Amino acid sequence: MSPPERLSKKRKVRVLVSIAAELHLQLKAAAEERGDLPQTEVFLDAFAHHHQAVREKYGDSALTNRDGLPPRPRSRPRRRHTGGVSACTLFVTEEEREVVDALAAELAMNRSELVSHLLEAELVGPSS
Repeated sequence: MSPPERLSKKRKVRVLVSIAAELHLQLKAAAEERGDLPQTEVFLDAFAHHHQAVREKYGDSALTNRDGLPPRPRSRPRRRHTGGVSACTLFVTEEEREVVDALAAELAMNRSELVSHLLEAELVGPSS
């Protein structure tokens, strides 16, 4: 097997996240609209397109302008999903999972919260 073939056949791991049911429906629709792509590919596009904006919005750099005081963890209200929550399964490589988890840890979020922010940015548009 040639090196490019080995790279394309990296072992995928199943990652289960909880996202708003409405967002999951939008993800399924976007996957169909994009030529029946797997939902994971839509998520990976969202990560590529929006991870920096999410980092800027929720990262420590957004909290450093405190006149010399150290950064303080952001107090975020709990996300309430009036339409319910849906389990979404993504199939990513171990390396992709590590990158996603590292960004979630950097932003003091869990994986599901980060995935939700990225998908919302990709499918719904920026929120304030």
